[in-house]
Amino acid sequence: MKLVPAILDLWDDARDVFKQNRVWERARRLGLSQLVCIERHTITGLLCSCGRQFDDWSADYRLFSQDV
Repeated sequence: MKLVPAILDLWDDARDVFKQNRVWERARRLGLSQLVCIERHTITGLLCSCGRQFDDWSADYRLFSQDV
């Protein structure tokens, strides 16, 4: 099995852990950004890695600041 499909399958298996689909998508996007981030692995660095540096970051920071 190839790495990327295996990682995506793991994220699909974790989908029911999240109450809302958009939160799962946000967590998956940040999780996949961990793999390609060449900067520091901060939330800001992950957002830049996935091309969201010019979007509103508040929901991404909230993901790490409370239980979802």
